[in-house]
Amino acid sequence: MEVKTKYEIDKLRTRYKGVFSFEELLSFFRSWLKDNNFFILEPKYKYRPKEQEVKLTGILKRNEYVKYTIEVTLKTEDVQDIELVKEGKKLNMQEGKLSIIFEGRMELDWQKRFQGNKLLIALQDFFHKYIIKKKIEEEWMDWFDKRFRQFKSEVEAKVFKEED
Repeated sequence: MEVKTKYEIDKLRTRYKGVFSFEELLSFFRSWLKDNNFFILEPKYKYRPKEQEVKLTGILKRNEYVKYTIEVTLKTEDVQDIELVKEGKKLNMQEGKLSIIFEGRMELDWQKRFQGNKLLIALQDFFHKYIIKKKIEEEWMDWFDKRFRQFKSEVEAKVFKEED
């Protein structure tokens, strides 16, 4: 018997071509995750002269049973460093293609307390299906889905605002 403990949110993508600040975007990702109480990991960083890829992971342990993970992958292609003057200040920016992939998941029983024997697994299955089903779907997952989409919207507002 396998009990469902991982709930994925559909991947969301944003694509942009134009001028942006790679460092400001990374800083914004970190700030948003930190301001929303996520612990931040940076497991992946690739750099080539005209391409970069950074994958940030934010983890939020809501309680002893529920854990949220947001992964953001930021990729650039055909990038050139440029210098702009805005309001009398020189800004180091990049121009090129930008792709951002947002992934999110909720994990129940992240401490694996219900694993080990068939009785505990059966109890967990019953617990999920009949005791906390509404809480899983309408409280924990809805809360996370709203935060996840809010994060994407704020990132897009930041990226597209920089066009001005």
